[in-house]
Amino acid sequence: MFKSIFARVLMPFPVTLLLPISGLYFLWFTKQQKTGRFIVTIGILLLLALSLDPVSNQMLGPLESRYQPYHVNQHDRTAIKYIVVLSAGYASDPELPVTSQLDEGSMVRLVEGVKIHRAYPNSKLVLSGGTIFDRAPAAKIMADVAKQLGVRQQDIILETISRDIYEQAKLVSVILGKDRFILVTSASHMFRSMRMFEKLEAKPIAAPAGYMVKDANSFTIRSFLPNTFSLQKAEKAVYEYVGILWSVACGEMYY
Repeated sequence: MFKSIFARVLMPFPVTLLLPISGLYFLWFTKQQKTGRFIVTIGILLLLALSLDPVSNQMLGPLESRYQPYHVNQHDRTAIKYIVVLSAGYASDPELPVTSQLDEGSMVRLVEGVKIHRAYPNSKLVLSGGTIFDRAPAAKIMADVAKQLGVRQQDIILETISRDIYEQAKLVSVILGKDRFILVTSASHMFRSMRMFEKLEAKPIAAPAGYMVKDANSFTIRSFLPNTFSLQKAEKAVYEYVGILWSVACGEMYY
């Protein structure tokens, strides 16, 4: 819970919002007018920069490009026994269709996992993710969606205890042992995930999904207009870089 809250506080939007608020304090309640104007200016310029495609693409691109997309013809159809899908965001709500209870990140990962699972008829779909704030584990919600997408109950294995990627790596590694498996997670999240599994001597094969940086070298006038999607890309990048630093400091992975 602490890690989740701490990471969110360090995201670009809260930080760029806090700077102008701090600057307004100096402008309204102190005589340090220059300091106030400087802080407000820095906050607004930082928010502007992070809302532009060229900046956010440069932040997120190196993370997403570390692993190539997975192609199902890379391996013998009988060689892969497990397809592991790591959970992302979700919110269980029985009043909503189960497909609406997963956020975009979880849905994209799951669809990619189901696609690869269908290409390997003897494989099992391993869905990993517990709960921190919600009443239902993420893996259970993903399983409900997977069944609606045509995956048989007997082909689904659930890991519902983990609360972060480190626990996911440990618990999934115990389930799979030394078997090679295909690991599905967001492209930006793949580097950290692969390093954690490999440190535990597991044998993952990367299958990144949910790329956010597209046509990074193509510039139009829209590339230089502030937009919320660029800010989302910047937040995703900062979240992963903070996660990498945290994991290295805690000895959960090697860089």
